[in-house]
Amino acid sequence: MSNTPNTNSIEHIKQIIDDNLGLQRSNRYAVMCNVSGKISQNIGMPTNFKMYPLTVSFGARAIDYIHDGLPGYGYGRMVPKSGKFIGGVVMTLAVLQNQEPIDWINNWFDYLYGPKKGQSGVGDIGFAVPYYVDSVGDVMNIDFLDLNGDSNSTWSLKEFYPVECMPLDLSAKTDQFLTYQVVFNYRQITRSGTGSATQ
Repeated sequence: MSNTPNTNSIEHIKQIIDDNLGLQRSNRYAVMCNVSGKISQNIGMPTNFKMYPLTVSFGARAIDYIHDGLPGYGYGRMVPKSGKFIGGVVMTLAVLQNQEPIDWINNWFDYLYGPKKGQSGVGDIGFAVPYYVDSVGDVMNIDFLDLNGDSNSTWSLKEFYPVECMPLDLSAKTDQFLTYQVVFNYRQITRSGTGSATQ
């Protein structure tokens, strides 16, 4: 008879859950955004605001690599060069009767690449791209909350901006409200409590 403890027992599993502050609920999260005054002025949104997404979906995580090209059999070593969440971070947002957040998200798209006015504020000078630092949000914090609403961990998307919106579906159904799915890109993700991870 083996003296190895049974690590698959209900008691042991309960103990692991208790030792690690319980299970993380998928519906306990909060999203807070900070953007620069430049974006706030140009797209009509506050510099600090909360978002209330119905869902937040992180794409599959992947590492990009490059072949080192050294002589030998095959292509050589595949050396990691960068990491990412494929497809960015997708948020499903409820649309309010005054068309928020559709309006400010589309204003942001227009600001990133759209028709610009001359210095006097009149006259179309064609399409232009703003300076990068003037066009991306500072940070989007996604907090993982416990049942009391306290943050256990924060994932921070630094230099975030919208890159794609899913099709907007209007329907004759009377038991649903309109939702808007937006894909956000970012330069870096850091995670609190587990060190820093760069994407």
